[in-house]
Amino acid sequence: MSHSVKRSKLHIEQFRMVVPKDVRGVIGKTEWTESLRTTDHLIACTKRANLVARYNAEIAAAREGIAAARAGIAASQAEIARQAEVDAVALLDQAFQRLAKARGSMDRAIQLQLQLLANLVVDSWAGAGQDLGEQWWGDFLVREPVISDEPVPSLDNEHERTIYRLRAALLEGRGIVDGLVHQELAAILLDRGVYHPLWSVVSYMRSLEPDLPLEPDTLYEVVAKAYLRRLVDHRFDSWPENVIEALSPLGWGAAPAEPAKPQPVPIAVPRPVPVAVDNPSLSAMRLLEGLQYWINQRRPRQSAVTEARRGVARYIALFGDVIVGDITRAQVIEFRNLIADIPPQTELAKLAATRSTLRSVIDQARQKRKIWEATRRPLASGWCAIWVI
Repeated sequence: MSHSVKRSKLHIEQFRMVVPKDVRGVIGKTEWTESLRTTDHLIACTKRANLVARYNAEIAAAREGIAAARAGIAASQAEIARQAEVDAVALLDQAFQRLAKARGSMDRAIQLQLQLLANLVVDSWAGAGQDLGEQWWGDFLVREPVISDEPVPSLDNEHERTIYRLRAALLEGRGIVDGLVHQELAAILLDRGVYHPLWSVVSYMRSLEPDLPLEPDTLYEVVAKAYLRRLVDHRFDSWPENVIEALSPLGWGAAPAEPAKPQPVPIAVPRPVPVAVDNPSLSAMRLLEGLQYWINQRRPRQSAVTEARRGVARYIALFGDVIVGDITRAQVIEFRNLIADIPPQTELAKLAATRSTLRSVIDQARQKRKIWEATRRPLASGWCAIWVI
């Protein structure tokens, strides 16, 4: 970039340099101009280079000052925001203390908030389209549906919601273990980071502490998270001792029985080895163990038992004796497709004797079918196509 200026009727070299827009406010001008006081071009070039270096240094210093000022402002704003969050959480704790004083104990205060929270979430599960019954609009009989918001993200499975409602009906509101079930719901909401749908419940604390800030959204999220954390972390002094153990099924805490001695398992139809467990859970069992548990609990007919054992034996031959809860939908679909391609009269006992695997037999059958489909020719009219596998 040239910094020389030509002026009419003058032979003295001149200098001009534009001040960048981002530092004009600091430097206080839009350009530098001055006379180099010489007509010698070489001397003018030297002076011009010195001036360019000098003013570039001023520009760099101005930009450093601007960056430092901005960083200071950002740090100050961040510190102000952090302090606002600390103050908001402190006001939330004051609100809980006031509620505890009004209710007689912190246990009662937390139980009240858990009940409000549970009512909000459970009511949201009802969804839209609920019938309010018949209503008259002038001479017309109509039915008005309920207009509701989306369900609060918590329990998404209807079966889980039913179990939750039943547990709450059995344990909540009796003055013994109030909050036990609803506290689990608060833990789910906290784990999933559900804050904004809980506005009506969290804002209740503002009625106890009017100075509690809930705006902007970033500050509200901090308060809502602290609110749920207070509900989840509270330990109830009013609960009976060992209440969790008391609500567990009898025998869960007993010493485990000695496992039965394993019995020989035929290769053709594998049979499960009985295993003693404290808390039988089908999803935690392996296939053989789960099969035997199903037989003992359901006591199906012999034909159903035979068919189930054959299916389990084939699944184990293909995928191994896996844990029931680890079986995926993709594995079940693959198993269905593999079973459809098993050659007729295939027996697992014979495969074991020939040291072949069920998967290798299926792969061979599929390969033969591909070869046949690639080489087959239309047969004469009146003949039937014969598939040879």
